[in-house]
Amino acid sequence: MADFGRIVVVETDEPSREALCSNLERIIGAGVHVMAFSSASQVDGELVKADLVLTNIGASNNEQNLAAILERSKEECLAVPIIATSCSFFSSDDLAEKARELGVVACLSKPYRKRELRQVLELASQAT
Repeated sequence: MADFGRIVVVETDEPSREALCSNLERIIGAGVHVMAFSSASQVDGELVKADLVLTNIGASNNEQNLAAILERSKEECLAVPIIATSCSFFSSDDLAEKARELGVVACLSKPYRKRELRQVLELASQAT
């Protein structure tokens, strides 16, 4: 698995956000720095420093906010793999294509399960 030292988590639901961050720290280990946000608009410059992004891009306006962030610093962000934490975003071919264009390499469904989290981390690792 790739060395994901800095991970950005964007999740609107606080209990889900806390559970996801906790599981990431357990799976990846002590060296990981998880930055958690409730909205993609809060992330801004942190995305450029990230090795991995997990975001609920299916939440209201998060896909537009994330797209704006990626557009603002496109060159630096192209190599940052993104894991979507809402599979509803993949409910249609158009949305799935848009997600891939934004850099989404995998989807993690809710409730978060450690086994599935490990699997999507491996997919993200292969994308780097």
